[in-house]
Amino acid sequence: MLRYPKTLSQEAKLEKEVMDFCFLEDECVDPKAELFVYGLVHKITREEMQSLLPDRKILSNIVESWAILLNRKQFELNYQGCNFYFGTEYTIKLKDLVSNEKSMDSEQQISEELLSSWKHWVEDINDHRWDLKTVSMFYLPIHYGEHFSLLIVNFNSKTLVYVDNVISTKKVLSIYRTIMSFMIEAFYNYLMEIDHPSASELLDFEMTYLDFPGRSKTPNHVDCGVFLLMAMHFFDGEEMTCDLSKRSSRIQCRAKVCSALVLSDLNQIQQDVLKEIEGFNSVKAGIAPAIHDRQLKKIKEQKKKKEEDEKRRKQEEEATAQLQEQLKQKKAAAVQKRLQTIALKKAQKAAAENAKEDVSEPLKTYAMTRRGAKTATTTPTSGTEEPSMKRHKVDE
Repeated sequence: MLRYPKTLSQEAKLEKEVMDFCFLEDECVDPKAELFVYGLVHKITREEMQSLLPDRKILSNIVESWAILLNRKQFELNYQGCNFYFGTEYTIKLKDLVSNEKSMDSEQQISEELLSSWKHWVEDINDHRWDLKTVSMFYLPIHYGEHFSLLIVNFNSKTLVYVDNVISTKKVLSIYRTIMSFMIEAFYNYLMEIDHPSASELLDFEMTYLDFPGRSKTPNHVDCGVFLLMAMHFFDGEEMTCDLSKRSSRIQCRAKVCSALVLSDLNQIQQDVLKEIEGFNSVKAGIAPAIHDRQLKKIKEQKKKKEEDEKRRKQEEEATAQLQEQLKQKKAAAVQKRLQTIALKKAQKAAAENAKEDVSEPLKTYAMTRRGAKTATTTPTSGTEEPSMKRHKVDE
């Protein structure tokens, strides 16, 4: 009944049964049933656990529970220079660091909230009395937007290691640098407050970006969760000792996280879940055909829905393209009309100016002629009219 039997063929029988029970999506099981409980806050239902299925975005409560489990294992090892893993609760406010409305007061508030969240995680969530002075590597998950990444404070190598399954662009990386720079300063204040022996060196640590198989240049907000979980578990301070470049490896790691959480002593309802699995196994053979038929029906329905969604998407794209073309044509027609109007106004203005010149020219000519005639009449001419007048007077 496992969805990926070949991929998980190497797992132990009990682990397979756990995965089978937890990952089953059928009406015979309750999607709201709890499979993992730790304390009063950290609970994982079946539908939340199914975020570990392939090609699904892993939920933050899975990451939180995984961090608690890793801390418990570190504490049980009981040796100096161990690792400590934080959850994701403190990252909720990190998005405000890159908002346009941030201020010095808001940064101070975020810093205080980070310190409060870290204290709560260490003192209240993790049930053991941790002495963080002995910790040599701190794992700080970053949950920004829909993406998971990881910042590791490594006091062994005196470096800050950034782990991300996506090779980010300069623009995106600048956002994370802003976030990490703020986190480091706040974490420095936290370590100074708890008197970590090497806290004063933190601000001088060099930032490095971990390269490992499976990283992609295209955004991948689906597998970022499994890369985060495995980096928390398999980064030894120098390299990632888990290869996630193949999809089958990522599927297997997702399933292992599920079984590890359910079967851990940390799980307060472990025995109850195991009894349910035992009961389920006793009737599984009888109901398997019906489950198989329902799953086939569901797959067909999902395929049909996917085809319908794809058809609808294409229709919407075509409609959008047509609308854009119509708007483009209307805009072009409006521009053409405006140009024609401008040209017509220019032509009318030029014609009016020409008509004005045509009317004023004869008037100018007439006026000049009149002025010339008047001048000729009133101006005396020597040796002609004057002597003649004088002669008439003599004759009289």
